[in-house]
Amino acid sequence: KVLLNFAFTDGNYLQESWTQLLRCVSLMERLHLLAQQEEAKAEAQGSTKSKRLVTELKSGEVPVSEPQAQLDNATSPPVAPPTILPQAAKTASSNNLNNSKDNNNNSNSNASSSLSTSEGESRVNIDQAFIDRIFVHSGYLSNAAIVFFVKALCDVSFEEVSLPAPTVFSLHKAVEVASSNAHRRWVTWSRIWGLLADHFARIGGLQAVEKLDIVLLTVEQMRLLALKFLDHATLTKNSFPKDLFRPFESIFAQSPHVAVREAIIRCFSQLIVARSQQVRSGWKGVFNVFTQAANLVKTDRPPTSQQTLTVTEETIVALAFDMIEEIVREYFHLIAPDYFVDCVNSLSAFANRKAAGAGTSREINLRAIDALSFCSVQLANGRVTPLVRVESLPVDA
Repeated sequence: KVLLNFAFTDGNYLQESWTQLLRCVSLMERLHLLAQQEEAKAEAQGSTKSKRLVTELKSGEVPVSEPQAQLDNATSPPVAPPTILPQAAKTASSNNLNNSKDNNNNSNSNASSSLSTSEGESRVNIDQAFIDRIFVHSGYLSNAAIVFFVKALCDVSFEEVSLPAPTVFSLHKAVEVASSNAHRRWVTWSRIWGLLADHFARIGGLQAVEKLDIVLLTVEQMRLLALKFLDHATLTKNSFPKDLFRPFESIFAQSPHVAVREAIIRCFSQLIVARSQQVRSGWKGVFNVFTQAANLVKTDRPPTSQQTLTVTEETIVALAFDMIEEIVREYFHLIAPDYFVDCVNSLSAFANRKAAGAGTSREINLRAIDALSFCSVQLANGRVTPLVRVESLPVDA
């Protein structure tokens, strides 16, 4: 508790010491989680015993305890005659008995008081509300201190997901910290997001099958952040949308999991439909991901989960092309003129994609050529760049 109090009193001066403090918070959260799991197991075992007893009572078969059965089956032993003690012996024995009772009562009271004290201290140290205040109040840290705080939080978060039994406590807290510090000035916020973007990309690049759920969770958290930040007027005025889509682009390039790539394409689809006017500089990252999708080749690796049994590279290619085709038809005015070249390059990648004996790939080639023809017509009509009429100079006779 004393260590956590430093977060509120001297948080602006901890610098690299934030790493040790957040490791302590992470450990306490794991202990809290283990305690909840043990309580759940105890409740489950208790409910099982209660159900078993109810069933036995309904069936009329009431279990008899072993001591009671032994008493019922045993023969009554002969009663010994009472022993007559002298008066002095009676007095001594009664005094010894009273003293032993007093000692037992004192020891029991001391044990119970020490137990209650330890339980009270545990509840104080692992108080969830007290821990959450550290992250909620991160918005009050100075501009220099918040950078140290976010860097330490990212380091601890990656340590958590790298454990044999990974946890995502710090990953969720990193998302909360990003949301509560988006109001900071651009110079500070760009440093904060740079650390978070690298952290998300690092987690998204994990290739172990056991980490697939964590990678998908990271993509989902990034989608929620993107929806929120694209509504932030101050952020969208700068080049932030391009930086916002950068982790998606990095994860798509690094991850070997088909399910992760599919999740990114679907995230882009939702973001473009919901926030098309605010994407702005993010269009470049969107088209880069679509170009990578067009260049995917089919692999013979076994599926990593039941989810990927029906998802292949061809499925991702089809999803990506459906999205870029919708962009060309519905949102062409948003991508011209700044991102027209990126769009054409992406369509060219789909048009040049080799059809590995599949009708779907051949169909995508033809549809991409048709979309390129549409773009050329728009360019000729001056919807990309205004046309300038050049008058011919008179020729001297």
